[in-house]
Amino acid sequence: YLQALSNSEKLDDKLKMAQSLLGIARVYIQEDDYRSALKYFNQAEKPAQEIQATNLLVDLYKFMAEAYARTGEMGKAFRYQAMYSKIKDTVYNNETDKKLTSMQFDFDLEKKQNEINLLVKDKTLNELQLKRQKLVKSALAVVLILALLIALLIYRNYRIKVNL
Repeated sequence: YLQALSNSEKLDDKLKMAQSLLGIARVYIQEDDYRSALKYFNQAEKPAQEIQATNLLVDLYKFMAEAYARTGEMGKAFRYQAMYSKIKDTVYNNETDKKLTSMQFDFDLEKKQNEINLLVKDKTLNELQLKRQKLVKSALAVVLILALLIALLIYRNYRIKVNL
């Protein structure tokens, strides 16, 4: 973590700096050296806030609240626990908003697709109805022509019989 911190400081990469400092502090937490851990947590807080690394701040505030509680500084522990709760809620709300937006987009997309499908079905039904109407008209025309031919044949036969 110290090597990573050195490299990130050379590159002026605030995210990597904050992550390295958080890593160092977590090592001190594992060793039950909460004062040293708090020193690195406090150093990590500034770059994390500058770049608004909310996910990193969630972890940072959680560990800071725990470390302050372990050192007996309950006021600071409460303050960081409150900050942890607030930022965690913010992250949760942002994620929830993204999920809701995605779900709304998917719903709207599905709704539009259903409308398109209904319009296609309606168009198909209209085309079938037009074909049926043309078929009925054609059939009616054929029936009328046949009826006219039969009437002409009957009239011709009548004229032939009358003239005989």
